[in-house]
Amino acid sequence: MGKLNLFSKISFFSEPIINKLYILFFIFLFTIIAVVSVENYFDSAYTQKHQLIVTNQEQLNKLDNLLSYNIQTLQIKFIQFPFITHPQQLKNTEDEIRILTEQNAAILNVINQGGVIRNVKTIDLPNGDEVIEEITYYKDSYTGTLDNVSTLAPQLNELYILAGKIAGEIERKLNNKNASKGDYDKTVSFYIKQAESSFNH
Repeated sequence: MGKLNLFSKISFFSEPIINKLYILFFIFLFTIIAVVSVENYFDSAYTQKHQLIVTNQEQLNKLDNLLSYNIQTLQIKFIQFPFITHPQQLKNTEDEIRILTEQNAAILNVINQGGVIRNVKTIDLPNGDEVIEEITYYKDSYTGTLDNVSTLAPQLNELYILAGKIAGEIERKLNNKNASKGDYDKTVSFYIKQAESSFNH
């Protein structure tokens, strides 16, 4: 009787229809596993891509804030020009304007092409302790070059040229105490108004 039952089981599994059903079942099971795996892969890839986009946008905002801060600082330097009374003051202002202009050019280049900006922050004024923040931005292939970036670069260059002209007038006045104050004030005022127009844009 036991042999008969064993023979019946073997014959049951050897039936073509049963074999086909098992094959279909395994194909169905494999398909489900494959679909779930592919969905998980794409969900993970989408999540990573979304996180990268969000992080990149945050980095762009940091660059924008740093650029705005630098431009405001640059504007203050122009406002201080008429109050310079010593050659060392003039040299310090010129150096600060040059550094700000170079930083702004580097920031605009990173916004346009992608790259890394190292922002030095003073965390302890009495001791002069500093921390360096690295801002890494990847070029956005969807937006490309932003219009305000392409127009801002030449404006900043014009401001640097104006700063040189103002510094030249101040230097002449400091070196020649007998120079006409009226002409000096008129020329410096004209250049500063030109600078104000650029800052307003």
